[in-house]
Amino acid sequence: MEIVNLESIDIEQTKNALVVKHNDLIEARYQAFTIVEQRIILMLLGQIQKHDTDFKKYRISVADFCRLTGLELNGGFYEHLRKTLTGLTSKSIYIKKEDGFLVTTWFADAEYKKSEGWIEISISSKLKPYLLDLKAKYTQYQLDIAIQFKSQYAIRLYERLKKEAQIIKEYKHKDDFEQKYSYEELREFFVIEKKLYSMFKDFRKWVIEPAVKEISDKSDLNITKVEYIKTGRKITHVCFSVTIRSREEANARTENLRLEDIPTEAPKEENHPIFSALENYGISFEVAKKLKNEYGIE
Repeated sequence: MEIVNLESIDIEQTKNALVVKHNDLIEARYQAFTIVEQRIILMLLGQIQKHDTDFKKYRISVADFCRLTGLELNGGFYEHLRKTLTGLTSKSIYIKKEDGFLVTTWFADAEYKKSEGWIEISISSKLKPYLLDLKAKYTQYQLDIAIQFKSQYAIRLYERLKKEAQIIKEYKHKDDFEQKYSYEELREFFVIEKKLYSMFKDFRKWVIEPAVKEISDKSDLNITKVEYIKTGRKITHVCFSVTIRSREEANARTENLRLEDIPTEAPKEENHPIFSALENYGISFEVAKKLKNEYGIE
């Protein structure tokens, strides 16, 4: 298998890179990834070229890997690296097919070579029909847009809305659309456990609103309105009103990203410094809270 060296990775070099996925992969259900893991996935998918007929093995220096993920080369680096690579190679993807379904993982293997200072990752061969030589039913977007998101939910919602935007643009020649999802569908799509954000107001505050803000601030999609639809007294659906920006406007916005922090992770009542420490390693608030509840602060 051909090895591709990813040298001196920089956000500036991602401007012309595209992430291209079959729509079945956009709609797939997969275990929640940390924002660090999602950025690694996006970066590697952005290396796939239009006419590639097979996957390559991607090699990245430890220094570039640390810059991409925010991990620090200190005493705890090896353990954090092990957990990150284990997460990338073990979390499953569930893809619906016409005659059944496929359960696989994003990556087949990941190797760390300490003496040579590199990390090598291979994409699962089962994903070839969903990532290589796509002719129809695919969604593409600029890598430099999605890799800037801080919320794991923003990435997933952006992909899904982007799929709809391409269909609307191509077949209806419109620059705006509405997309409605059921509340339960969104929870399932985001892989949110029943006990997490069980009250809709929390789901809205910590999942929907931060994702909407990031997508509108940083991408080629502007979510102009979010409507929460009730059936009886209960909110059962969420409807997004979306305007599609031109490529030029979207590129201009990525050049002038807002610097203020977006509160995507921890609510005020969870203000223990352990959450900030875990966030620095790319662990989302959802995962951090689960770890705290399971193992305690100590």
